[in-house]
Amino acid sequence: MALALGCVHFSPALASIFTGISALICIYISKNQFPWKSTFIIFSAFFFILFVNFKHSDFKVFDFNRIVIYAPLLFVPVFFITFKTFKINKLLVCLVALPPLWIVIASVLNYFNHYEFLSQMVLESKPLPLFSSVYHIEFSFILTSVLLFLGMFLWRNIREWRSHHDVLALFILLFLGMHILSARTGLLSFWMSVGVWAVFEGHKYIKQHWKMASLSILALIVFVVFTPSIKNRIVNTTEDLKAVINGGDLNHKSFGQRWEAWRASIAIIENHLAWGVGSENKEEALRQGHQMVGSEVDLENQVQPHNQWILWVLEWGVVFLVFPLLLLIWGLRTQKSIMVYMSFMAIFAATQFESLLERQSGVLAVLFLLAVSGIQFSKKSETF
Repeated sequence: MALALGCVHFSPALASIFTGISALICIYISKNQFPWKSTFIIFSAFFFILFVNFKHSDFKVFDFNRIVIYAPLLFVPVFFITFKTFKINKLLVCLVALPPLWIVIASVLNYFNHYEFLSQMVLESKPLPLFSSVYHIEFSFILTSVLLFLGMFLWRNIREWRSHHDVLALFILLFLGMHILSARTGLLSFWMSVGVWAVFEGHKYIKQHWKMASLSILALIVFVVFTPSIKNRIVNTTEDLKAVINGGDLNHKSFGQRWEAWRASIAIIENHLAWGVGSENKEEALRQGHQMVGSEVDLENQVQPHNQWILWVLEWGVVFLVFPLLLLIWGLRTQKSIMVYMSFMAIFAATQFESLLERQSGVLAVLFLLAVSGIQFSKKSETF
């Protein structure tokens, strides 16, 4: 899984191969305690989705590429059970953290070398260039996944933190890099997950060490104030929201274009709630939706919904939500790891502003995050 997550930045084929190998290994390891029930339910939901997709094409065209992207998520219960007994060592931490760290360092240096030009790009909702083939929002979610993994490792070993200076250094470097480079979606998902940790576990530690917590919050505020890319994103977000609220020109507003796409999608969904319009008819349906809501966004600026839930219902109807809801119910009812709650919060937050599971890198980041959720990240655990 670590190799797959690292390879996705330059070779999607290698990432697929390593994902497949890891799934086979997990199936072999868990053969005596294979989660038949949960796997059967998820596979049933998946094949139902295939049927719906086939139905929309009048049973003539099978959009295999559009559907197969979700295939790794079918093995979430298998990964989870396998990782439950997994022992973390420094080699694994390095395999997970070093690929994004190399990309972060190179990208940050490039940003500062072309500071004025790229700062202006951020003000105009343009992504900073990354030394990765991964789309910038998915890249930010990969960083979120890796940081949550490293963070929970450090939290588990907080009493022995002096022997984990190397992991702490990796965490700090990736943390700083994410806030300099990351899309707003990645930052939102990370901090909402941190909020879940604070509510369930961290609040006691924060109360006991309130001075350190106060200094940390103050340092974060200073970091935000003096980090140009974060300030530019705040300015850009403010301008976007003002344009939406006050009815300004939304043609070159990132959130404004999303807002219009949401309105257009919902207008179509109201007439196709059960089964959606199908993936092949989505583009035309969105154009009709923009006309129905009287959108003034130019045709070339009419984007996809950038909301995974709205996109699913638009394409395949409300019945499609059975698939993610089964994963959610399974995770929240049967698992006790704090990482499960943090992972679902990160995924939920990210999918509100990006169709996160429409690319291999997003699916792989979600799979990794849910898989490592199987590890009992608790200070009382003897897993490590």
